[in-house]
Amino acid sequence: MSEIPLLSHNALPVIIIGGGPAGVSCALWCKNLGLEPTILESRPRLGGTPSTIDRPNRWIAGRQNLTSLDIAEELESHSQDLSIPQVTSVKSIGVNRSSDYSFQVEAETATTSWSSDAAAIVVATGLKPRGRDYFDFLLPTEFDDYIDTDPLGHLTGRESHKGERSLVIGGADNAFFTVADLVESGARVTLACRSVPKAQSSIQATIKHLTSECRIDSLLGKMVGASVEEDAVKVDLKTGSEIKSILVDKIYLRTGFEPDWTSMSSFVKNHELNLDGNRYPICDTFGRWSSTGVYCAGDLLPSGPAAVVTALANGALVAKTIEKDLRAAM
Repeated sequence: MSEIPLLSHNALPVIIIGGGPAGVSCALWCKNLGLEPTILESRPRLGGTPSTIDRPNRWIAGRQNLTSLDIAEELESHSQDLSIPQVTSVKSIGVNRSSDYSFQVEAETATTSWSSDAAAIVVATGLKPRGRDYFDFLLPTEFDDYIDTDPLGHLTGRESHKGERSLVIGGADNAFFTVADLVESGARVTLACRSVPKAQSSIQATIKHLTSECRIDSLLGKMVGASVEEDAVKVDLKTGSEIKSILVDKIYLRTGFEPDWTSMSSFVKNHELNLDGNRYPICDTFGRWSSTGVYCAGDLLPSGPAAVVTALANGALVAKTIEKDLRAAM
């Protein structure tokens, strides 16, 4: 009688860069699949974007009583329960490659140095909001007090904005929800979109109604100039061939997100990892990047809406892919 050919197992190390929902999910799945994950995180604690905002959860089925902060705490607690090593407050990361599925990873924090071998590396550093470089002209530092670049700020709850002259720039959900919240708080809002809005139809309908009531001024155009005048900002908005100048007290920049390569730019360059025109990784649908043994997870691997549920599923998918690839290679 022939025996079933069974594999032996080697608990290989996997380094996961980023401790948000995708990174933690990937680590949990790697651990349960018999690998040895370690999470490297730039913030003092795990949790990613949910750890930076405090709002009710309306999007994760069955978890309606949790806030974003609760979700971040549960992610950290779960990783601790499984004794998954983590290095936090990471300032810089260096990666050397020996061969396929063989890396040496070094990390520096403000107080310590850390290093480890790795059979696979997962980049789950997420996205960052587009800043003032979104404009076609330079905004000097004197504008800092007049610009809000927090794309999720409209979700955190704000004090009254009664009488505030607000300019919201952007055409996606975050911009439109910011407009609605500002109007609710008593602001007089101008909404400027460079192109046809991409926001969901329900919030577009809300803004359309508020515009018809003359509570919002909306225009299809872009900001082409600005100057600080006393306690306000004079903004030049171009629509078609015309330029309209308005005075505003605050500019809310809601122009979307871009990949966060703050601590990873040299890694991407040195390992010739391919990026598309918007600086997103060029990966296959399972998260494999252009170098064997390197993977992407979360918002860097668009496979659905930018949401916690997508990130959790994506982290699991990448972990399963790593186990499959390592099993075949070893």
